[in-house]
Amino acid sequence: SFFIPLIIFSENFIYLWLGDGFEQSGMIVAAIAMSLLCRTISRPIQTLLLAQATHSGLSVVRLLQVLINVSLSIYLGIKYGVVGILLATIVSSYVCDVCLHLVLYRRYTEYRLGTIVGKFILSTLVVVLLSSIGIFYFSTEPPLGWIGMLSYSAVVFIMSFVLVWIIIVERSTRSLITSIVASNLRRLKLWG
Repeated sequence: SFFIPLIIFSENFIYLWLGDGFEQSGMIVAAIAMSLLCRTISRPIQTLLLAQATHSGLSVVRLLQVLINVSLSIYLGIKYGVVGILLATIVSSYVCDVCLHLVLYRRYTEYRLGTIVGKFILSTLVVVLLSSIGIFYFSTEPPLGWIGMLSYSAVVFIMSFVLVWIIIVERSTRSLITSIVASNLRRLKLWG
């Protein structure tokens, strides 16, 4: 849910920060956000493989990611410019941070992949759908000021967080997170 306001308001942020004429640079921020979304699946897998001392393939995956990204960036950059380089970054992230990490996960663990892959696909679809709706809506509006952008970003973040919490996070995980947060708040005397 963090990525949705980042993608929606990236052009507005660039406009406020750099001024008129640089709004197209917002697509760089959106592309980076989409590639970072892939880290939501690769980081837990990396942590699990490190904990099991079965992390030898992680270095190979990183090396392949660099090779894929640089090769595609050169090829697509020559053809499409900055857009091609952004596309290369997104493709290399999905191939390595998602696909190859899932291959390592499958090879070194006995846990089922179906739920992980399904949740990742669902979360990616939610991010793409909500970001597309937000970009479409705010593209018809004049650029927001700092306060307006931050206010809308907060509202979009809260709405997307609630949606992701309900759709993607399993009930048992929600209960566990809620009890941990409540326990910490009680300990800090911020909650009854």
